[in-house]
Amino acid sequence: MWQGKVKILINEEIVPGYFRMVLRASRVAEEARAGQFIHVRVRDKYEPLLRRPFSLHRIGQKPKAESLRWDNIEILYEPAGKGTRILAQRPAGEELDILGPLGRGFDLREDFEVAILVAGGMGMAPLLALADEIVKIEKRKVENAYIIIGARTKRLVLCEDDFRDLGMEVKVATDDGSQGYKGLATDLLKELLSTIDYRLSTIFACGPREMLREIAAISINKDIPGQLSLESQMGCGVGACQGCVVRVKNLKSKVESYQRVCKDGPVFRAGEIIWE
Repeated sequence: MWQGKVKILINEEIVPGYFRMVLRASRVAEEARAGQFIHVRVRDKYEPLLRRPFSLHRIGQKPKAESLRWDNIEILYEPAGKGTRILAQRPAGEELDILGPLGRGFDLREDFEVAILVAGGMGMAPLLALADEIVKIEKRKVENAYIIIGARTKRLVLCEDDFRDLGMEVKVATDDGSQGYKGLATDLLKELLSTIDYRLSTIFACGPREMLREIAAISINKDIPGQLSLESQMGCGVGACQGCVVRVKNLKSKVESYQRVCKDGPVFRAGEIIWE
């Protein structure tokens, strides 16, 4: 974990209401894994007091612009509250105080031949970094990789081309049917599972709580390993304030306890979470 100031290289609106920020943060880029996050102080004033958590959207990827370097990190965010609206106004060239990388990310040590990623809305944020890591795997061959993108409408579908550039098969579900499958991302997941041999699959997902609850049920019922990245409000980001606890059970002992999303997560096994 590192804390310090980093330079804003890009801060741009990629679709209406969604922003991408690129930061030069070599210390974080060297240590971070997909699924981890950074805690950002949105400006150097007492208000707002608390930092804001942002999933690492890309980590140390080769930039398209020659002026950028490999030691960049990216975040994806929606200016929905006071802190993120302030962040959207920060221009390139300024510095941000960040803390990271934080949390437990996705675990790619287990063997799987089919990777199924499911993103709901802003749940897209950590999954592009995960896709980058999956395509780099050299110890084993991932035969197929899918990404299911869920959004309310066509104009809010994010990162479609980025996943295609990585060689993943992209499937889109929109609530209004303006693009791809009309309906929920979880329904499209069920449809996909009915057409493939999923016995050597792993599901990776991030998005709204109800979506993750349904994916956890699918994972358990079909005996498919699942890893879910939870979204939560975080006060400290390092596990001290106990403000982001979630109820879980140990998969071996079945003992129930509370764990912190910021420290013990944000990625949990599908069967660990007790949905209340």
